[in-house]
Amino acid sequence: MKLQHLAVIFAVIFLPIILITSFYINQQVDTIKLQESYDDKLLDATHDAMVAFELNTANEDLSSVADSLRSIIEASNGVFLNTLATNLGVSNASKSLVQPYIPAILYTLYDGYYIYAPTNAPVVCVDKYGQTISTNSYGVTYERTINVNGQAIGIYSFNQDSVTYLNDTTTANGGNKVNLNMMENNGVLSEYGQMLYKNKNGTYSTILHNSNSLSPDYNTFYKQSYILKSFVSYTGTYENDDRTKNVTINYTLDNFLTVNGKIGDIYYTKSGYLIADNLISRITVNGVECQNWYVYSEDNWHQMINDPANYNVQITLNNNNDINYNTLLTNVNVTDDVRQAMIYYIDSWMFSKWIYANLGDVKASNIKNNDYTFVNIEGNKIDTNGDGIPDKSLGVDTELASRMMHNFDGDNELIFNPSENPENAESKFVRHKRDITKNSITYNLALAMVTYTEMSSMTEYNLPILKDSEWDKILSNVSILSFMQGMKCGLKVYNNYALVCSNNNEISVTPSEIYYVPDIPETLADGSIINTNIEDNYPETAHRIDCPDLLDAEHYISFKSKEVKYDKLYSKLSGKYEYDHKVYTDYKCLVDSNYISINGVTRGNTDLFRAVFQTPNKLRAYRIGVAKERNNLYKSIEYEENLGFQIKNYSANLATISGGTGTISISSGKPISEISRMEIVIEDTENRDHRSVC
Repeated sequence: MKLQHLAVIFAVIFLPIILITSFYINQQVDTIKLQESYDDKLLDATHDAMVAFELNTANEDLSSVADSLRSIIEASNGVFLNTLATNLGVSNASKSLVQPYIPAILYTLYDGYYIYAPTNAPVVCVDKYGQTISTNSYGVTYERTINVNGQAIGIYSFNQDSVTYLNDTTTANGGNKVNLNMMENNGVLSEYGQMLYKNKNGTYSTILHNSNSLSPDYNTFYKQSYILKSFVSYTGTYENDDRTKNVTINYTLDNFLTVNGKIGDIYYTKSGYLIADNLISRITVNGVECQNWYVYSEDNWHQMINDPANYNVQITLNNNNDINYNTLLTNVNVTDDVRQAMIYYIDSWMFSKWIYANLGDVKASNIKNNDYTFVNIEGNKIDTNGDGIPDKSLGVDTELASRMMHNFDGDNELIFNPSENPENAESKFVRHKRDITKNSITYNLALAMVTYTEMSSMTEYNLPILKDSEWDKILSNVSILSFMQGMKCGLKVYNNYALVCSNNNEISVTPSEIYYVPDIPETLADGSIINTNIEDNYPETAHRIDCPDLLDAEHYISFKSKEVKYDKLYSKLSGKYEYDHKVYTDYKCLVDSNYISINGVTRGNTDLFRAVFQTPNKLRAYRIGVAKERNNLYKSIEYEENLGFQIKNYSANLATISGGTGTISISSGKPISEISRMEIVIEDTENRDHRSVC
């Protein structure tokens, strides 16, 4: 065969293949570049949303209050959508064009989380002026009564043109108004005055209904709406094997808990920080050691700590890390920071002792609200209607589902084990709290994705399995997790998420984000020695506690990182926040990427004490700094008083004390450590004279 023939064969057969392959490779490269561009845009928008959240919490004194916090999150969500729209080049269309590609945004907070996601919302009947219409409004006409699952439901129509408003007076122009007799005769009198919802055929009903036995036209009409859904707490409800305990526990990102429920015949409402059972080794008051945690109430302890002239309170903290020194805190000749720290440790000590004594036998398998388990998504389905019928595939098999969600059945480890440190990331307490939170978030995100898929004409969206490292960040920090899916991306459909965490906010305390300044002694003209502070306006550099450049000093001043990064420092002189730089900040401490770990140990490691706190002064500063910030942190789930209530049934002949000379002796049968308050109501069956004795 001649060379010319081979050239022709090559041109006819191989050249098209090479061209097609080259074109496909170029398309793949363009797809990867476009996907990276979308990743950057999504991450930028999520970062901007977190910056907005941090700024709003730093400058809002009530940022931890539920209503204010929800408005802050909604504002942060608006920043996310606007930034994403601008980055995608559709800023004029704003969020209306971007929202269809956002199946969910997760906001994890200190004691719970919000999810921004689409939902099916029923359409309410309103007139042309935007006012809600009910069955007794002008322009409403009764049409017929239908039966849905044995319930009579009225069908109504509404004529927009029959309603006008003159001087705030509603009048009818040719429209009918439903009367009581008409509704009573048709079996729907109970619907009088109730708000109307739109049906698929344009009629209206007062009751949301959906029945396969009816014409679909009469079912309630739902419209896709993006909303910030209700707040979900990190909560577990437990009942032990013999059913003598039934309590609900609210968890947080750290070791703060609230407990309410019944143990035996006592109902408790308690809240506090859970600390190691042996963290406090010794407490003395005026030199006398306190042997029992319930000798004094919290109020008694607070009064003594804040009255150093009459009470010398000393607390010895174990180091628990094989270093040959402990930490001594005393309320005499110290700053307010130390007293706040002492209050934190006393309150935590009393709360933890109660937890270990009363809930030490509770196992993970005792959880009752075990709804968030892989069983609910086994078989690749989720039941969104609650009717027992799986509705939509999540695209995961049973093995993957079990990786996504923890099954508590057979998990007999003790949650509150006094032999473990609850602040250790490997303790059962931390792992159990993580499993509860992860299950709750995963389940509700999965439902949001299913709703998104059902309402969207785009490709079905599946909840991705997050990495363990990502869950570690989500479950230990305030964070925003945003999802974007369905956008055309070259040869594929874009599907990814972005995670941004925060350490500089008003609603949580991150120990590694507390900064320290040496409090340098100063000799005054009269010869007395005082410790300087930030208000003395001397230049000093603030460091993290594990920074090698932080000088060893007898005393330190501590403050959260947000106070440095936002120039927000508290003045003890004026009692107000002032926005001026009184300290410099070490650059490698301020910027995480510049931070240099010590001996290969990074912040937050369980060996942080052993690797970094090599001096008693720094350990003491850390203990005070973290405790002070936690003590001052506002917590919406905290009870003002830690109480135990007991109900005692007692009967007696009250006639014997009608003259006020008799007595009744009632014993609770419980020690004062269990019953914080008792109320006795005495009722005279003849004259109904009630007298309360507390």
